Amino acid sequence: MALATKRRLGWVSVVAVALTTMLLVAWAALGQGPLAARSTMTVYVQDEQFRPMLGATVTIEGRNLSGGEAGEYRQGKTDGTGAFKARNMAAGGYRVTAEVGALSQSQLLYLAEQADMPVTINLVTTGTVVYGLVVDGQGRGVGGLAVTLSGAYPPLVRQGVTNGSGGFALGPVPDGRYQVAASDPQGRYASAGPQVVVVEGKIFDVDLVITVAESGD
Repeated sequence: MALATKRRLGWVSVVAVALTTMLLVAWAALGQGPLAARSTMTVYVQDEQFRPMLGATVTIEGRNLSGGEAGEYRQGKTDGTGAFKARNMAAGGYRVTAEVGALSQSQLLYLAEQADMPVTINLVTTGTVVYGLVVDGQGRGVGGLAVTLSGAYPPLVRQGVTNGSGGFALGPVPDGRYQVAASDPQGRYASAGPQVVVVEGKIFDVDLVITVAESGD
């Protein structure tokens, strides 16, 4: 009788341990409990006057370091405060895109573990496109260079890559004071800029001259 009782107690213990483990795993999958190390990302979508945009579509796509898909995918609409909150996100690289009709703007970012990260995206409904050309010391267009337009007010950043002729187009952006700079991720050329531009609602052209990078030899 005592042996049978011990066996029953043993089975009860095994079942209890198994159920506890299953609950912990499920809890972690939901971003809760001691097994979880998940993060939260809150995306705020604003117009060019920094007003919240209700009903904007926000898409969050996970990307690994080699540029491939990492499996995380979230999509939803912004609320009355212009916010979309994504919980229980894994740490890693992400592309965050906000869309309203034909307007679209994306950001690439890295989400750390156990972080509560705010992301602000400005969708410009009106504005000006800044066109430009990046050339070398001989006046030849240079393709494949990274070009960044940034402004302190309004606080936004636009990025692009020069085409095969060295041309680029960034925007549209609202009227304001910006800096435009070009750099070469491959290290063939030294950075060009920043050059200050003032956008006043008209077509704007800017030329940047980039020089060959000095070798370390």
